Amino acid sequence: MANRITIWCSSFCSSALSAVFWSALPSPTSLLCIALLAVIFIVIGQVTTKTTAFWWHTAITYSRLWIGVSGALAGVLWMASVGHSYLSWQLPKHKIQQDVTVLGQVVSGGCLNYHQIDNKGQGANRLAHTYKVSISQIDGEKMPANLIMQLRTIESHPCIHNQDTFSALVRIKPAYGSINPVGFNFQQYLVSQNVVATGYIKNLIARDNGQNIDHHHGVAFSLNAHLIQLELQNTQWWQALLLGNRQALTPTDWQLIQRTGTAHLFSISGMHLGIIAATTFYVCCVGYLLVRLVFPITQTMVSIRQVVLLVVLVSAFGYAYISGMALPVMRAYLLLLLVSVTAIARVAITPFSLMVMMVFFCLLIYPLSILQASFYLSIGAVVFIALLNWRYRLTSRPWYIGLVVMQFAISVAMLPLTLMWFGSASLIGIIANLLVVPIITFLLPIALSLLFTLFIAPSGFLYEWASTSLRYLDGLLSYVLKALIYFEQLPFSHVALGIEPFGLASFFVAVVLFLLPVWRSRWLCIAIFTAPLLLSVVAFNDDRWFLHVFDAGQGTALAITKGKRTILIDTGPAYEGESRIMGDMLPLFLAQINASYIDMVVISHNDMDHAGGVKTLQQWLPKHQSAASWFTPTNGCRQGTQFRWQGLEVRFLWPLQGNTENNNNTSCVVKIFDANHSLLLPGDIERSSEYALIKTQQKLSANVLLSPHHGSSTSSTAAFIEGVSPDVVIHTQGYENRWKFPTKNVYQRYQKFGATQFTTSEYGYIRLEFSPNDIIVSPLRRDIRRRWYLHRKPPRHLTD
Repeated sequence: MANRITIWCSSFCSSALSAVFWSALPSPTSLLCIALLAVIFIVIGQVTTKTTAFWWHTAITYSRLWIGVSGALAGVLWMASVGHSYLSWQLPKHKIQQDVTVLGQVVSGGCLNYHQIDNKGQGANRLAHTYKVSISQIDGEKMPANLIMQLRTIESHPCIHNQDTFSALVRIKPAYGSINPVGFNFQQYLVSQNVVATGYIKNLIARDNGQNIDHHHGVAFSLNAHLIQLELQNTQWWQALLLGNRQALTPTDWQLIQRTGTAHLFSISGMHLGIIAATTFYVCCVGYLLVRLVFPITQTMVSIRQVVLLVVLVSAFGYAYISGMALPVMRAYLLLLLVSVTAIARVAITPFSLMVMMVFFCLLIYPLSILQASFYLSIGAVVFIALLNWRYRLTSRPWYIGLVVMQFAISVAMLPLTLMWFGSASLIGIIANLLVVPIITFLLPIALSLLFTLFIAPSGFLYEWASTSLRYLDGLLSYVLKALIYFEQLPFSHVALGIEPFGLASFFVAVVLFLLPVWRSRWLCIAIFTAPLLLSVVAFNDDRWFLHVFDAGQGTALAITKGKRTILIDTGPAYEGESRIMGDMLPLFLAQINASYIDMVVISHNDMDHAGGVKTLQQWLPKHQSAASWFTPTNGCRQGTQFRWQGLEVRFLWPLQGNTENNNNTSCVVKIFDANHSLLLPGDIERSSEYALIKTQQKLSANVLLSPHHGSSTSSTAAFIEGVSPDVVIHTQGYENRWKFPTKNVYQRYQKFGATQFTTSEYGYIRLEFSPNDIIVSPLRRDIRRRWYLHRKPPRHLTD
């Protein structure tokens, strides 16, 4: 029976995980058929198991197959139902980007009282804050089920904490986000968090009781308040370590833990829950031995095993509650719960079955977590630990050797998964974790106990003793942080490799196969699964050239590549001084396509949506190559300038010689072409510059055109379009942008000329491949990464 359950659950998990790759969800009719088939197959599996008739012999042989197929169909049914449930609620069109009143409760992301720690510079100037909110009412209308929204404050507002209820005037839009081949996938993140809409809070509104916020401060808030009052040197680090609250970490702090591979230590994760559970277990054992010295307790009087495991479960759950029921913690708690229940019930279960059941319950309770990196890193670590222990029997070795080998092996094995999700990994993290993990294991339970002491006894001797003890521990933590800073400054401490995810996933499988017992075709299988990683570093075809249109929101960022060489056209916008396109995405993208050198950077003009990432690029380029050539409307970009690059002709058509202005109408207009195809990039020029280009008899005709000024009505005149006569037009614009780019009249104007049009808000990143005989357009949402959770949303103003 247990074997059949394991087969059914493992098949369920396998098919459920395949939902990550589905291009579309099965239709409701298909789901009904799947449900009927799942029932039929499970019945066949049960019947054939019990039947002994001769003519059933073949079916008996395949009874496990029927059970497995039933589990697989059930997994498909479950994930498809979850997907349809998520997509079923749609924000009414008349409420999109309009002021609406909501009543909600903060689920996570509740802010700290920053004014209490600003004197140390921690959290200073944090005027913007993002909350994950459960919405129960919109404009007084009750929702059928609480909706999860992500709301942001854009001005200084009163602090709203976790579990607080509030009423506010907000402006919201459907959950949607920019998407590029590498870097943070915001839309996938929103789906994984079950967020159906995003927006910002304009004003808090007083409710019937006269209050705009009903505070419901819990234990975690009180613990945090006591921690702040101590004014420790490393307050923000203790908040992250003990309470899982990393809001006060500065960008420098984030860089430190990312480059040293210790980010998982300064948050509440499965490892932390395991430390608390193990500490509680050993404390209970020691307490039991001390009690036995005083009272003659026998096994018949009380079942010690059940009592200890129940105490461990309760303490672990309390710790999970303090963390806000964070997903990594709850996954670990599910595993702890399964182990405890089987131990209390004295049920024998294999490690494989235990892991399958853990994944099964995770998928049942948190189905959309399969879209998060933490799911695969957590599950991968657990699987790897079990595999190492089974293969090499580490528990039979001295504990310190087992722990060192385990930590080293896990750090190495997790590198492919870390690179797959984040594009970068810490090489020094292998050593840093060997040093820091034991210290954190020591600090965590002691510091947490002392913090609870402050909470229970807010004054008196115990309070003074706990405060003094925490200050000593704070000194020890300072030495740990100094060691991490030293590790971070070592050369090659951190590596960024934009390798294809499929190649890294295949290599991880190869690592797992390497650890399995030897069989005849072992090395052949390892070679097969390693091959995709080796092939992923091969550059694109040198005979073809590519235009890469990045999804930069309401902005423009382009790259032209041929072989290993690149020309950058514009850098996209920057928000709060940060350019994600140039800082996070571009280095990984160039590494992924094996384009190792940027020859030229052309900035069409100085507007923020085109030149916002210039500063970030100027800081990054000198560290990775010699100087590139820069062109702007006032520096080098002049009508008539022309040169060859990698067999292509690069010609500047605008502005005129002697120009000293740097604005929309003097944007640098670039034409790039070969013997077969041509590309025109006009920046943000408006109709007067378009007419001037026609008047100066510039050769404007091009197969591909980037619409001037994002498709604004001030550009794309009929005469200009006729002069260019494009086959493909691309509009770079943001989803639900306030200017409604591209405007409807411009879009229809291009339609009249027969051009095929693409908008980056709908299609995301767009790659154009120029071959001798054809131009292949590959939008990410349509062709490269077509997924049900990355669905396209056409500009609403073009379809109304």
